Amino acid sequence: MFAGLRRKYTSAKTLLCNDLPGYISIDRDNVLQTTALDVRDGRIAAIYIVLNPDKLRHLVAAFGTDGHPQHGH
Repeated sequence: MFAGLRRKYTSAKTLLCNDLPGYISIDRDNVLQTTALDVRDGRIAAIYIVLNPDKLRHLVAAFGTDGHPQHGH
């Protein structure tokens, strides 16, 4: 699954999100998001995606984006 991230996102890094395996990414429209996977018995039980820039403000500096779509592309 993580191998396909490079095709969809311009940047993706794996990390722990609230103690769950996941990744942080910036899509082609420069929108920052985190995705966490709740894995139980070797299967994905839930997927948690956060796009809210206010909740991701602490990650913006590390990724060099404002978390919002850039206009004019």
